[in-house]
Amino acid sequence: MNMSRSILVLALMIAGTFLIAGAVSGDGYIVDDDWPKADYDKIQDAVDAAAATDQIFVYEGHYTENVVIDVAISIIGNGTDLTVIDGNESGYTLEFTTGSGGASVEDCLIINGSLNDSRSGVRIDDADGVTVLNCEITDSYTGIMINGCDNTVVEDVWVHNNSGRGIEIQNGDGHEVIDSRLVDNTYDGIYSYEANGCYFSRNNISFNYLGIMVHDGDDNNVRSNWIYNNSWYGVYFYSNTWHNNVRGNRIFNHSIKSGILGFTNCSYTDISNNSIYYNYYGIKLQSATGNNVTYNEIMNSTYFGVFLDHGADDNWIHHNNFVSNNDGSTQGRDNTGDNMWNTSDEGNYWSDYTGSDSNKDGVGDTPYSLIGGSGAQDEYPLMDDVDNDAPVKAPEFHLFFGAVICFAFVVIIRRKRD
Repeated sequence: MNMSRSILVLALMIAGTFLIAGAVSGDGYIVDDDWPKADYDKIQDAVDAAAATDQIFVYEGHYTENVVIDVAISIIGNGTDLTVIDGNESGYTLEFTTGSGGASVEDCLIINGSLNDSRSGVRIDDADGVTVLNCEITDSYTGIMINGCDNTVVEDVWVHNNSGRGIEIQNGDGHEVIDSRLVDNTYDGIYSYEANGCYFSRNNISFNYLGIMVHDGDDNNVRSNWIYNNSWYGVYFYSNTWHNNVRGNRIFNHSIKSGILGFTNCSYTDISNNSIYYNYYGIKLQSATGNNVTYNEIMNSTYFGVFLDHGADDNWIHHNNFVSNNDGSTQGRDNTGDNMWNTSDEGNYWSDYTGSDSNKDGVGDTPYSLIGGSGAQDEYPLMDDVDNDAPVKAPEFHLFFGAVICFAFVVIIRRKRD
């Protein structure tokens, strides 16, 4: 690190310390692998010296070590392009253990947890309230493993190209994954097992094997995410999942399986205000009871927009827009007939409905019949589409292209000046 850079970095860190001094107590340590005036040249040495609420500022460098944190400290890097913590494919790169509840790591690139024994880039074990903020985590088996603790916050994190799952949650309640990207992981983007009250929101979850899987968990929220181009399902609820919510998401391009699957005791889940399109099935429920499917935009599925298979009963499907599913044929299937496809006076909008509305009340005069052999019908099909506030539009790649256009414009102007 040259002198001018070190002076600039030190000035920024001192200024940042003054800004947060009112909110954070404790001492600060500087870690730098090539600056003699730093307190330590290894992160682990600084961690071992630190007490609760201390801050460890990790300057630019490539730190090859497996860091174990057992105290509530903050590890603050210089950014994911400058501060690299490398586990050397041996064990966990960064491990929060008992005693580190309330600790945090931010602004670091965390790489190369072990690939051979299901280790992770970041492991949080028996430590409540740990925060992972503005980090990039890649090239491990699992990006982030959360086990036996509560209230973890993963925010503005890019978890990609891990050979297992992006984020795996085993037990515990109240975890949050927000404003993050979970992309190109070999298995699930997010896998949650026996975790309740979790909040997954405003994430980009794409090009994984499966987007989000909730296994044995209640009262979880999947909201306002972009979930697309995963190989299997977009969102999968499996085995004893109750009272979950899927709302305001864009779920598309799952051409082999469903956008959403509820299977084996998936009960009382609210699936509403989503845009679900270009999937094999839009929504499939099997052995699923008491779920509400309402106010969704369900379009261009290869087969059925909603498919209620064996064991799906007492589900309510109403005020959805079914548009161009099943190649223009019947857009829904009900194999049980024990479900309701309408309220007492209104059902769904079906783009292929050909009935009339003689009294102009907005409801068709004849039912819309579902296939499946059960005789299920939407008794009150709607003549016009439903205003459902579902987020319908293409992925927001315009920011990237806008940046490219601006760059090209600057280049052109400079060439003209020259």
